[in-house]
Order: sequence, then structure tokens, then C-alpha cells
Amino acid sequence: MPDELSRRFRALVVAAGVDVRWMPLEGAGHCDLIDPLTPAWHTVVDAVRHVGDSTPKEFSHGP
Repeated sequence: MPDELSRRFRALVVAAGVDVRWMPLEGAGHCDLIDPLTPAWHTVVDAVRHVGDSTPKEFSHGP
């Protein structure tokens, strides 16, 4: 996704009152986000884990 499109989307979401984190991954290609052999993959995994850690138990589907 082009950087400018991401910035505009984030600005709209924040203006709507949604807490959002924008994490630009310099030099990462589209497929790097799903390739476990890239640094971008590890950044995505860490972000998902962070969201999972901060999800209230009543919204969690796991044990």
C-alpha cells in the first residue's frame, strides 16, 4: 500500500476516534509481510502478539 494512502487512512481513523498504530516497514515489499524469512514478518508477528496481549479476556476466543 502506498505510504501516502496509509497516512491518509490513519488520519481518518484517528479523527473518527479509533486508536490505531501505524507502523511503516521501510523497504518491505508486499509479500514480505507474510514471509517468515523477512524482518517485516517478525514485526508483524510482534504487533499481532501485542494486540493479543492487550485484548480483554471477554473478547478472547482462546483459553
